[in-house]
Amino acid sequence: MLSRVWFGAYIVILFIQNRRMLYLPIMSCRFEDATERLHTFLEKHQITLISNATVGFGNSVEKYTEHKYPVLVSSENLREAALQVADRFKEAESKYLLPRIEQRSAVDEYLTKRPHHWPTGDLFNCCVTILSYGLLINDQAFVHKGIERTFEILNKPGYSQRNRDFFEAILKATELEFV
Repeated sequence: MLSRVWFGAYIVILFIQNRRMLYLPIMSCRFEDATERLHTFLEKHQITLISNATVGFGNSVEKYTEHKYPVLVSSENLREAALQVADRFKEAESKYLLPRIEQRSAVDEYLTKRPHHWPTGDLFNCCVTILSYGLLINDQAFVHKGIERTFEILNKPGYSQRNRDFFEAILKATELEFV
């Protein structure tokens, strides 16, 4: 099932000496239908700990391109720099975004990806991606897999407990809704 997907591309601009700019391209994807289903679920169970939860992912373009350095821009190379950034977006789009357009691909990745050294934001994305996919396709097994995977990682020794209250509220809500 292919749900509505929103793609975003933006550039972080850092100004450095002599009025030169450093462009760091970023790309992102948001699963619209899954985000709506997640918000409905959170509202239904009065979970307000995180009000703007979105289902999606994003990353630096450089991570998925052959050239792994920022583009330095000045008035002399503006056109060349713009073309260079556009080429990097195209390359990263095929390597990073396109394989994840179907939410199921992102779900499978979160279920199988080694959780060693995951940032806390990645755990949050893991939880809401799997949970919302289960809600979207009305599959209790995926809802439970999302919660189990979240606590499997959250309960690792030394792992950050950021958002634990949110995860526990979701656990209680899923236990009520999916007996």
